[in-house]
Amino acid sequence: MHPNSLSDSELISEKKFSKILAEISLKIRQSLELDYILNTAVAVVRDLLNVDRVFIYKFQPDGSGIVEVESVSYQSRSIINEVLYDPCFKEDLINLYKLGRVSSATDITNSNLPTCYVELLLRFQVRSILVVPILQGDDLWGLLIAHHCIDAREWQNSEIELLQQLSVQMAIAIRQAELYQQLQQELKQRQQAETKLREVNKQLKAKLTENKIYADIVKNMQVGLHVWQMEDLNDVSSFRLKATNPAVTHLTGYEEKEIMGKRISECFPHLLKTDLPEIYAEVIHSGKNRDLGEIEYFEQRIPHSIFAVKAFPLLNNCVGILFENVTVRQETENELKRQKKVMQMLTTMNPDGILIVDTEGVIQFVNPAGALLFGRTEDELIGKAFGFPLVVGERVEIEIVRPLNELRVEIGMAEMRLGNIIWEGKKAYLASFRDITERKRTEKTLREMNEAIAQEIQEREQAQNQSQEANKKLTNWVKALESRNQEITLLNNMIDLLQACFTVEEACQVILPLIQNLFPNTYGSVFKISDSRMLVEAIANWGAKIPEETLFSPHECIALRRGEVHFVEDTQTALTCKHLPQPLPKTTLCIPIMAQGQAIGVISFYYQEKQKSQKKNIN
Repeated sequence: MHPNSLSDSELISEKKFSKILAEISLKIRQSLELDYILNTAVAVVRDLLNVDRVFIYKFQPDGSGIVEVESVSYQSRSIINEVLYDPCFKEDLINLYKLGRVSSATDITNSNLPTCYVELLLRFQVRSILVVPILQGDDLWGLLIAHHCIDAREWQNSEIELLQQLSVQMAIAIRQAELYQQLQQELKQRQQAETKLREVNKQLKAKLTENKIYADIVKNMQVGLHVWQMEDLNDVSSFRLKATNPAVTHLTGYEEKEIMGKRISECFPHLLKTDLPEIYAEVIHSGKNRDLGEIEYFEQRIPHSIFAVKAFPLLNNCVGILFENVTVRQETENELKRQKKVMQMLTTMNPDGILIVDTEGVIQFVNPAGALLFGRTEDELIGKAFGFPLVVGERVEIEIVRPLNELRVEIGMAEMRLGNIIWEGKKAYLASFRDITERKRTEKTLREMNEAIAQEIQEREQAQNQSQEANKKLTNWVKALESRNQEITLLNNMIDLLQACFTVEEACQVILPLIQNLFPNTYGSVFKISDSRMLVEAIANWGAKIPEETLFSPHECIALRRGEVHFVEDTQTALTCKHLPQPLPKTTLCIPIMAQGQAIGVISFYYQEKQKSQKKNIN
């Protein structure tokens, strides 16, 4: 293997990490419940890394932190909801985390960590630690931390990269959930305000006088109210403030006594530089309501704000102005739009086809892989009917018709799965598609081959039965067949026993008697490759001679190097394995033990007498 290439196990690990990251990303897109997202993330990471504790440490305004969520093994101490204060956590370290620094230690007792920090970690039984920051823009929201407590552990680059990518996804989830909660709170307040306004309107009918009605409205409204009187209908600078309400104070920063009874040029001179006075005058002259939309407001007393403004005519050349601060809502909507762009970018890079379908079954979004899968452009698909059942959670196989040109089409197969998602603030479905056309073709070919083989076997069995009936002189062949059946019976018994084994030692106790019965003239050993894959060690022996060689390198066995059976008829003339016992046997047979495409051991047979053929034994 090339020294810079990845091993099979590393490739498997990367694929597994990618799959886990994709699953967590999907959960983030599907849910706005922050606790569910965070608990799912720490549980999956602990299971994937096989460590004792994974938790999320959230910073508090006073500099301390709290363990927000945690996944911990049964033999390790839980620290959920504990408020921790680390005296070693200085400002320079916070700044490093704000820059995205990852901190790790294979063994804290043999590291460069400060003594006070090591003492804090030892209180929680920690031996190895991995810390990844969770950032909200330029702010450090918290830390994603993995602890291993039983012994020291070396952190792999792929594991660190996974946690870094996961921290980005979690930052998105946290921001998205907080924005969603903030938006829900604002909507709730808005609904409460609307409800209150409706109640006020209902109460208006029961009021005795117009002045009392007006006073109650002004006092209880949560939106700002100005009543301007135009003293000179030809002069827009002649507006004088006749009434206001308490909400104006916190909306504009001006007390009622500062502005009441004053002209617009005295209390809000900057408004004369805008077209608002002309609009106020137009409302008075036309007698019609006017929605001014959202207007930016610049004033030293309050931060830069955005107000939703409406104007309506009143008696005595007056105009009423209602204004509501919608800055937070506007920022929230902008942030949700940005989140949508981020999600579109993530789905664009996904190799699977991704479609977002509204509750009416109309396609709202499709990524490039999805357009390629259906053989159409993204614009051709968006706005069209989805055309497949909207069944959430079930994985189904569907047929896809892809146009090749104006006259030809291609029939393909895809695996589809639907999930729930919030899209542009509304419920929708996220449909993922994976092209399985080639897999289906391969399965069809295999089925046809199996049917042909079965037919051939049936024909041969029929011919064999006819031959047995016509030729009763094949007694020797029948005996050989019976002997073979006995061997198969032994093998079947061995398989049944092996399925009941829990340990390698039990499996060896099952295999060795069978080997001695099937190969009475041999001796040899069963070897197992160590977990490090650096050594091969004998775990069982049989026969009259016990080989002295019990430990060797995998490269010394030709069968392990080739990944197939290695038979040597004459050890004096042929290429032999380096681990053979001395003196050399006449004939040797090495058979690798394979599991899931990977060698886990080898069985070596030694013959004191030279053997001509081992095809039967090899089979």
